[in-house]
Amino acid sequence: LVCSSTLIAPDVVLIAAHCVDTDAISFGLPIDDLKMWWTRQADLSDWDGTQQGPTLPVDAIEAVEWIPHEDFDLNSLELGLQENFDIALIFLSEPVLDISPAYLPTAEEDAMIAEGDWVAVVGWGQQVATNQQDAPPPGTYAFKQQGESYIAEIAPYEFKVGEDSTDVRKCHGDSGGPSFWESDDGLRLIGVT
Repeated sequence: LVCSSTLIAPDVVLIAAHCVDTDAISFGLPIDDLKMWWTRQADLSDWDGTQQGPTLPVDAIEAVEWIPHEDFDLNSLELGLQENFDIALIFLSEPVLDISPAYLPTAEEDAMIAEGDWVAVVGWGQQVATNQQDAPPPGTYAFKQQGESYIAEIAPYEFKVGEDSTDVRKCHGDSGGPSFWESDDGLRLIGVT
């Protein structure tokens, strides 16, 4: 389990670039034969890193390629609402045909998104915040969670979900996961954590 993501076409997944960056995945150690799989299982606790060699989820689809944004640079990420180009695509070896992919907003819908708007956030990350070095309590991560929040701040390239520590927000493991906004025509994928 590395990150959350969103299916945006039958064989294309949208994710954060730092989720497919080999230096981020291995903490700078060399990786000879990196392989990735995508799954939509709600319970990924068997793959939380505490067990040795669990078998892949039954619906796992191998990724054949992943492409981060050409301007993404792990070493120059800035904190706050910045233009970090932290977005990537994963291409799957076979299409997922039994669910509908997420839709991005149209230009008209994008212009209507405002601070205070409702958003739904989804991820498999920590449900309890900890210090960066501390492991979360067992049973509080690797389970799909969805919560309702709001857009607290909008900048030209990013927005902030929630303001206070009591608001529904994102945590470690939710990277790459979606933020959905409701338009007149249904939910739109407007954010990648």
